[in-house]
Amino acid sequence: MEPAPLIATAPMPGCSMKILYGDPNLKEVAENVKIGDPLTLMIHIDEQPLYGIRVSDCMVRDGLGWGEQRLIDEDG
Repeated sequence: MEPAPLIATAPMPGCSMKILYGDPNLKEVAENVKIGDPLTLMIHIDEQPLYGIRVSDCMVRDGLGWGEQRLIDEDG
């Protein structure tokens, strides 16, 4: 006898990402930044009892194809 497939019935929670400039407590969204500027990557998932979030293998790219930098490796 094959196991019955599990079907998720709970709605997916909202998730967002922001890049903040300097002190994250000021919540100033970064727009035009330069190399060396202090930044904070903020990832948020709506509060609910079923899901969690784990960020892994996260890269930042300059948008011009000149360079990239790994922020978080595959292990999180």
